[in-house]
Amino acid sequence: SSAFLILPEKYHFYYSKILIKNKVPIFAVKPFCFSLKENKKMLSLSKKNKTDIYIDYHKRYDLENRFIGDCIKKDKSNSYQIIINYSQNIKMMKIFNKWINTSNPFQYLGPHYLDLLNIWFKPKILQIQSFSSNYVSKKLKLKTSDLVSVNMKLKSGTKTIIANINTNWIENINYPMRSRQNIEVISENLHINSDQGYRGLDFVNKKNIFEIKNNNFTFYNNKTLSGYGYLSFKAFLDKIYFNKDNKSLASIEQNFFCSNVLDIVRKQLNEN
Repeated sequence: SSAFLILPEKYHFYYSKILIKNKVPIFAVKPFCFSLKENKKMLSLSKKNKTDIYIDYHKRYDLENRFIGDCIKKDKSNSYQIIINYSQNIKMMKIFNKWINTSNPFQYLGPHYLDLLNIWFKPKILQIQSFSSNYVSKKLKLKTSDLVSVNMKLKSGTKTIIANINTNWIENINYPMRSRQNIEVISENLHINSDQGYRGLDFVNKKNIFEIKNNNFTFYNNKTLSGYGYLSFKAFLDKIYFNKDNKSLASIEQNFFCSNVLDIVRKQLNEN
């Protein structure tokens, strides 16, 4: 047996302990644990009970994001600016209602992109600054931020990465999609602009300029499931039931970077 944990993250630690003590492997929605401390405790419990925990960071299976990772790996640049914008329709706060009082836009929307930064660079955190607003959430009588912007200075070997992640729940109610997502990667040798919402990628390096259109997510076509959402679940099931090792699976250890950033941001927002 195995378990898919799709509860709000504040419940993950409690129910994960029960599952792991009963030796049930877990595949959890991001960001898995509420804090780095909980994450470390779950790693210890997982090892003690010899039972695996994986996190559904499905954006690492997206062909666009894999392409970006390959470009960064081959790139000889030492300075990077990463700009990530992720906004969701204002009506999402009404759908989520009061459970989001224990969360915020960055905690809910940011982890997938923190995971990408982690697998692209394996960075160390040098500095983090967080800013937030709660004007709209107050009007809806919610006790959370509706907009969070996080600036990070990261280091990976000789590479310095300045990453700016902007997240919000204030997108115009008439916007036709639930979310608007975009990644921009800039270095001495690269300029990549990836539309993660409507899908598509613009790429420039010293030799090439091109554009890719990609509608790869998860779809059902008679008998065929495909796309990166599907591949994420398939990788977990293949590992648990067929012992097929998939290096793309996000382990609990790989979640430490995300948990650490979320802890720092949460503390800064509470202080402000």
